[in-house]
Amino acid sequence: MKDLKPAERLIVALDYSPGDCNIPCVASLEDKVLGFAKQLAGSGVCVKINSVLRAYGYLLIAKLHELGLRVMADLKLVDIPATLEKDGQWLEMAPPEILTVMACSGIDGMHALQKVLGDKTEILAVTVLTSLNEEECQAIFSCSTKAGVLRFARMAQLAKMG
Repeated sequence: MKDLKPAERLIVALDYSPGDCNIPCVASLEDKVLGFAKQLAGSGVCVKINSVLRAYGYLLIAKLHELGLRVMADLKLVDIPATLEKDGQWLEMAPPEILTVMACSGIDGMHALQKVLGDKTEILAVTVLTSLNEEECQAIFSCSTKAGVLRFARMAQLAKMG
């Protein structure tokens, strides 16, 4: 584990919804996100963004980097390997320090992201969403939550994920 200063161990969420903006448009959203991010500049914290990236685009990561911030793109990407490879190619233009992918994308899907992003981005595999209850986990994955977590953690381990 890297020797991180206390502030570097913090991840601050920059989660906004369309209702948080004065005018529901991307420009207003950018102002909100970058306005808050500017207050964090120089603090050493990492910022987490997810839905905002889908609305604004991956180049928002570059703007956050310009402020000296590290970025966690909490996208929980899930798709076939070819599409995950393309996502990696788009993200490669402004690679986040941390990226999340759903382990249920499979070993080949996780490898596709790793192949493109390499050492630029630490990719973390998400096993089972915490919002799922036992019944939903059973319906989706045909197993208990615990069994799903263990199954997907093993897949992430085999894919050599962080």
